[in-house]
Amino acid sequence: MPAKAERGRTALSDEIDALMEEARHHKAPPPGGAAGEHVSLQSSRLQLGVGALLVAVMLLWMTAAGFTQRGARSVAAVGATNRSDLAAAAAAIAAATAEAVAAAMQDGQQSADNGSQSADWPPAHWSPAAREMLLLLRARPAHAQLAKRWGLPALPREQPPPTPQQRIPRILHHIFLPDIPAYLKAAAAPKGVREQWGQSCALMHSNWEHVMWDQQTATQLIQRHYPAYLPMWQDVQVVVQRADMLRYFLMHSIGGMYMDLDVDCFRPVDPTLEGADVVLQGTGGGPTNGEFASVAGHPLWQTAIDAVHAAWKVRRPNQLHNLLAGPPRMRQAFMSMGPVQRKGQVDPWAGDHQMNGTVRVHPVRSWYLLCHYNEPACMKKVSLQRAVGVAPLARAVGMHRYTGSWTGGGNPDGVHTQPGFLKAVCPAAQNGAMMAGSAALPACLRPCVRMNCD
Repeated sequence: MPAKAERGRTALSDEIDALMEEARHHKAPPPGGAAGEHVSLQSSRLQLGVGALLVAVMLLWMTAAGFTQRGARSVAAVGATNRSDLAAAAAAIAAATAEAVAAAMQDGQQSADNGSQSADWPPAHWSPAAREMLLLLRARPAHAQLAKRWGLPALPREQPPPTPQQRIPRILHHIFLPDIPAYLKAAAAPKGVREQWGQSCALMHSNWEHVMWDQQTATQLIQRHYPAYLPMWQDVQVVVQRADMLRYFLMHSIGGMYMDLDVDCFRPVDPTLEGADVVLQGTGGGPTNGEFASVAGHPLWQTAIDAVHAAWKVRRPNQLHNLLAGPPRMRQAFMSMGPVQRKGQVDPWAGDHQMNGTVRVHPVRSWYLLCHYNEPACMKKVSLQRAVGVAPLARAVGMHRYTGSWTGGGNPDGVHTQPGFLKAVCPAAQNGAMMAGSAALPACLRPCVRMNCD
């Protein structure tokens, strides 16, 4: 917007200068007589032509720059061209132009700060909770700063409308408690979650609305939309338990796609969601809760919330964190809805299930679960294959790296980033030898490339 406004101002200024130059060289007509009347008529036509041209130029520029609401003031200034004082008209137009350009610069700065936003945001097809809560999230300075840090305002953000095949709202949820500064601090630590992973998912889904939930906005969601569960939310103090239960509330009230922050995205998830109302990640023994997508209001999520609430009522001190709201509660809710077990498959629960709509379970070794959390050999294999460019990623849209940051010491089997990977897997290897099919590929790397983790 600022560049367009500057170009418009320059073009209009040049046009005004040309017209003023013509006016200065136009001699005043002699009084009376046919010749005088003829010249006077020419002068009147010139003034009218100047006025019409200025009006046309001004309207064209305002239309191109998008200043429809400021048009009335500028056109009123152009009206001065109907008088004989072209200098006054030029001054009035220049003042109106300067004001419009200044406003354009301000609008452009706000657009850069907040990210591009269409006039119909939030979309009408979002749930009431989505329209309310995402406005609150956008207003938080830390949220805007993270978006700018990740380069999101520079990307096109207009969302395609929902279709019968794409029913899940394009809202990407991340959670880090207590807040975004704590997330950035954790991401800067030598081990654990990496900021590039969450950023990769936000960038791969540039036409989705990305939100990072913190403690304050999560509590607001529970207070406003789930007050009956507020005592449970306030009582639970273990961060990972809060994060586990929050994701069920998000899917029920808002919908969209939830991903853990140690998920690394390879490509957009959209094609894998088509035709489904809920999409889950299979493990071979039922779905897990590290990544899933849903329309708002699906009963699976209310079932999961109720399962967490029931477990909270009978909780024991020092209970394993995941027994309250983790993957066991996700599987419990899924199984209670009567899915069809397909015996003979590697993942018997994979496929589409008709349970209040289409509930899709992507099988283990696909979608985001290429390796289980306790398979270091598989983790190393996939990291290496990506590094040398031979990873079979047709079945994957990303990879859950299972850093286990909530355990304190992390998960040594789960986090394998490419920086430092060679040192961990094959100390003799050099970066220059990391070429697929190269004769220089160190022998210690070849078994990793051929390793079958399936």
